[in-house]
Amino acid sequence: MAKHRKSINKNIQSPKNINNNKIDEFTLYKITKNDELEYDKIRKMIFDCCKQRLHFEICKSKAPENKP
Repeated sequence: MAKHRKSINKNIQSPKNINNNKIDEFTLYKITKNDELEYDKIRKMIFDCCKQRLHFEICKSKAPENKP
């Protein structure tokens, strides 16, 4: 299993994957609840883990906005 994790980490840190970090609007909203400080904390945590700058692309969500 450790071998599998190593390959995943290798893929994350690969320079060709730097701009492939995508998150949709609905997911971003659910994570941060429209809180910019929380978004910054999450981004910093990801940055610290990967030791590289991440560029998120906000995609149009296909999930319903008013989900019960």
